[in-house]
Amino acid sequence: MPRSAPVRPPALTAARLVPLLAEQGIAAPGLQIEHHPQSGRNRVLTFRHEPGPWRWLAKQGFSVTSAEPWFYAAAPHLPFIPRCLLAHRPHNLIVIDYLDAPSLQRLAATAPLAVLPALARLGQPLAQLHHLRPMPADAPPAHLPLPSLDPIDGDMLITSSPAAYAFIERLQARRRLRACLRRVYSLPGPGGLIHGDLKTDNILLAANPVLIDWELAGVGPLGWDLGSLIGAMILHWAHHLELNRATDPTDWINRASIPFADLHQAARSLLTNYLAGATGPVPKRTLVASYAAAWLLSRVLVETAQLHSLNARHLLLLNIAEGLYADPFELFGDLTW
Repeated sequence: MPRSAPVRPPALTAARLVPLLAEQGIAAPGLQIEHHPQSGRNRVLTFRHEPGPWRWLAKQGFSVTSAEPWFYAAAPHLPFIPRCLLAHRPHNLIVIDYLDAPSLQRLAATAPLAVLPALARLGQPLAQLHHLRPMPADAPPAHLPLPSLDPIDGDMLITSSPAAYAFIERLQARRRLRACLRRVYSLPGPGGLIHGDLKTDNILLAANPVLIDWELAGVGPLGWDLGSLIGAMILHWAHHLELNRATDPTDWINRASIPFADLHQAARSLLTNYLAGATGPVPKRTLVASYAAAWLLSRVLVETAQLHSLNARHLLLLNIAEGLYADPFELFGDLTW
């Protein structure tokens, strides 16, 4: 589902922000507002507070369908969610903890072997989120960026890049991939509160992993979050394959700088941790594998949006997605639930 354009907010100034904080009983003496070039529309706030200054992150200008203002206004504080100082939905503004911690995306560039175990640690936090009771009030439906099964038409030809069009053609020509998407559309499995956009740049490595960017959060299928993390593991692993069009795919896997055995172990650890923390229904193994395949397809579609042609890694991910749907045993082994 397309996301609406961001709503242009009024300038974030101390004169505007101090009264909003005061409504929550929060004094902000000496409030300073900084703009870091890498923070986009966000602003870093600093004000005096004993025993020292506080630093917070102000976010505004969300799209009209963004769930993030709702989420921080309604959700309870959990260790893997940034602390929220202010969630003001009429002003389309939130103020949350400023976390000076690297993302898994940044870690992947310097210590790729550390990423898979870090993703596996999210099993129990995810189970806690998914089985949160009572459900926060007025929870919106989560928006899942799933590829469409609609037939290719003139509008798609005009709006798609050549690579995205080639990807959609291949997706719709493969019976198993069509069946995979139909499964997650028609049999979503148990639902609950989900993050909806779990990828390595939305996971920070503080003392414990912290999940950020809750714009797609809401009530949705639990399998999507699990499939997203497994898909992120596979995508990370695939980034470190030595891909060459003239080389047999089996050689790509055998020469991987991140062994497939590590991926297999991380996926099993994630699910083992999740099952240990779950207090309610969990999606079946075949459905988790289908969501992982669907997440990979959605990421390939995003990656190809500006490209002229598909590359070897995209074609490999298509094959992996098809294999996940056909044989979850390849990834989960004898782990059953």
